[in-house]
Amino acid sequence: MPEVTIYIHSNSGETHTKEAVESFLKQKGVDFDILIIDDGSHDNYLEIIKSFNDSRIKIIRNEKEMGRAYLNNLVIKRSSSPFIVFAESRYILLYDAIKRLLEMITSSDRIGLVHCFNFIVDENGKISREHFHKIFNKNQSKLRAYSKYKNEILYKGMEINGLRIYRKEVLKEVGFFDETIRYDEDYDLTLRIMDKFEIVLLPEFLYCVKKKKTFIIFDQLKKIINLRKKLFINKRLLINNSSSFLNPIEYNPKRVVLYGLYNILHLSEVSSILDKVFIKISSFINRKALVPLSNGAYKFIIKHCSWWPIELFDVKGRDTIISDKRIAYYIWQFPVLSQTFVQREIATLIRNGSSIEIFSEKFSESDFLSEFRETLEDRVKYLEGLDRKTISSYKRYFFFKNPLVYINSFLFTVFHNYHSFKTFKNDYKKFSKAILLAGFAKDNNVNHIHSPWADNCAFVSSIASKLLGVSYSLHARAHDIHRMTYLKGLPERFTDARFIITNTRYNVRHINSLLNNHSEQKIKLIYNGLNLEKFEPRNGKEKLKNPIKILSVARLIDQKGLSHLLKACKILKDKGYQFKCNIIGGTEDIFINNYLLLKKLHRDFELDDCVFFIGSKPFNFVLEAYKNADFFVLPCVIADDGSRDITPNSLIESMAMMLPVISTNITGIPEIVENGVSGILIPPNDEVKLSEAMIELIENQNLREILGINARKRIEERFDINKNVGQLIELFNRTN
Repeated sequence: MPEVTIYIHSNSGETHTKEAVESFLKQKGVDFDILIIDDGSHDNYLEIIKSFNDSRIKIIRNEKEMGRAYLNNLVIKRSSSPFIVFAESRYILLYDAIKRLLEMITSSDRIGLVHCFNFIVDENGKISREHFHKIFNKNQSKLRAYSKYKNEILYKGMEINGLRIYRKEVLKEVGFFDETIRYDEDYDLTLRIMDKFEIVLLPEFLYCVKKKKTFIIFDQLKKIINLRKKLFINKRLLINNSSSFLNPIEYNPKRVVLYGLYNILHLSEVSSILDKVFIKISSFINRKALVPLSNGAYKFIIKHCSWWPIELFDVKGRDTIISDKRIAYYIWQFPVLSQTFVQREIATLIRNGSSIEIFSEKFSESDFLSEFRETLEDRVKYLEGLDRKTISSYKRYFFFKNPLVYINSFLFTVFHNYHSFKTFKNDYKKFSKAILLAGFAKDNNVNHIHSPWADNCAFVSSIASKLLGVSYSLHARAHDIHRMTYLKGLPERFTDARFIITNTRYNVRHINSLLNNHSEQKIKLIYNGLNLEKFEPRNGKEKLKNPIKILSVARLIDQKGLSHLLKACKILKDKGYQFKCNIIGGTEDIFINNYLLLKKLHRDFELDDCVFFIGSKPFNFVLEAYKNADFFVLPCVIADDGSRDITPNSLIESMAMMLPVISTNITGIPEIVENGVSGILIPPNDEVKLSEAMIELIENQNLREILGINARKRIEERFDINKNVGQLIELFNRTN
């Protein structure tokens, strides 16, 4: 005995019968037979069916015109299976459709009927992605409405007459199809099954239908007629007590009519159209009137209130020494590969006894903390993802602590042009970040806030320090004081800081130009540093093998000048030099154009066999690369947006590894490399000079050794972090 009987109802004139029956015969994972009724149709339907010559197909001869309910009951009586699938000769099934229906209905004895989703295809069996998504979304809304399925059946007239499977025992209990009903026999049976058993919607697309085009007006008239018939069926079931839930409390014929007409006349779509029109009108008014008006008022306020002082309710004291100093480092993202020097600075302060807490907005690049994992990992606290209850408690605390300072800090945030993309929404976000930072600092007994950059982190730190009533300082390094998009608001951040640390004389001159005469004494020059114990160079003579090994460690961004390195490598290759140049460093989204330029040059110059982009790597990998290289190249330039490297970290690291280096004579680089003594400096944007310097190092082994020895001495003299950190500790221990 087969598990399932599939009843295929014939539609006269159907043109897709062959494809449909093929899809039924290809069903996998279930034993079935197929019943088809020959009701004397005049088309070639039976000839198509007989052409399959499949023993699973059985044809029942019927010469009586008794209606569809009679034919359905005839199939139920002739079937020897416990489950019956109802389908039509225009349904094209997915290969496991019957199996999926059977698995669902056998999952519980309480399930009497299971049905599923379908989608419509055109005459060629195709459907557009847009149309499929429209159907998918519509079905998802049906699925959400399924929790109130009785209402969907009663009031919206939902029918279950597509591909579906019945449990035969259920049909025997509730009764077969009512043969006195000419149409809507499916609806009547659904109501009776629903009264005693469960009806399950399997939310999957198990078949598609090749639908013919029909006139919309005929569809609407048909729906109105069906609505009248359904009302008649409901009334009769109510009178005969055939459905217990059809009672005057739950069932209201007037509501059925209203819901029915609402759906038939597509009033939901009319409502949707009106909503869209309203949204467009509102958007037009907002775009043309409200937004320009609010933006104009916002710009007017910023222009005329930029004088507003943050110190309005601030009381400053004299310099004092605090023995128990707890310092908060606030940084936007931590850890970040390109800011290894910040990690080194914090780790050295901690080793020297300083109490440091690290607060970061968001987490990033955990693999690049390996060098400092034991020292720093447990000290980082992230503002991102903080629960609303805690945020609200911080806001209440600082408001009631000093309402005037709280309000003044917010007004200062709004009135001052701290960034090129300043908006009121961003003002609110910046102020909220300051509150979170102040809250974290309060909870950790912090009495000084330090920003390792002079960018927006410094602005947030300054606001947080006012809310908390502690001192604040910043470190000015590179892009944060030279890139054009960061220049706004710099003087105010400098003026409010207790002290300003920078890492080159070049920066000292630049910052002095932004400050008034009373603030120059705030600037403290402290060079970046390395823990030289971790940088043990390999003997230079061990590396003298062909091809020569050239190394560059740099992010693939404009100011690193890597396009000139590729052009110089092209010159070397054309002259017949054997070399291998490794470039370690990743790209960033905002510099994607520079990355594409580098890849294009790499391809056009045919450098695949000698220049290699290695990507971002952790510290241990880079350290090993320094040991294996013959010399280091970093041809820095000043980018179009003003970005520039001031003290390239990789340049200092390579010199510590006793590598001869080639770089450019811009920014703070001459304070690191003494030209002709501890390295070679060339003009920026000059690949010819760069290639000449590279050739000189390739051909002159003695020069490489001398420059490498002097490079290490230079770093030991000026960039030993254990020597430089004492100045930093002294600054941190003074507060107001």
